[in-house]
Amino acid sequence: MGLDLGLLMDIIGYATLFVTVCSAVLFWSTGAKKHTEVLFLGYYLILLVVIGGGSKVLFYLKENNLPLLHLHTLGEFLLLSMFYRRLLSNKKFITWIIFIVGAGIILNSVFLQNIWSIN
Repeated sequence: MGLDLGLLMDIIGYATLFVTVCSAVLFWSTGAKKHTEVLFLGYYLILLVVIGGGSKVLFYLKENNLPLLHLHTLGEFLLLSMFYRRLLSNKKFITWIIFIVGAGIILNSVFLQNIWSIN
């Protein structure tokens, strides 16, 4: 009489998406969005909701959701980097890092790793 692992994974997946949606709604409905330092975190929460929800929909439609992972990687890096860029003092250096790593992520997705299959 063990717990079905598939059911447990579904519960965890839906709970995670629910908490992310609640966090995004709370962020955008409160005054937190007025603080420019944390604005990129709000955009990051929206990215998580869109990518998480989209990947769930594609999973249940039995479609490949790996391209969303590549979009998530780029979006996560850019948004969190912009958040830290607002907080840290050496903005020029951070801007270069954002450009170089962002370009690397894009080039990796286009030329090195096939976004339609697990590598």
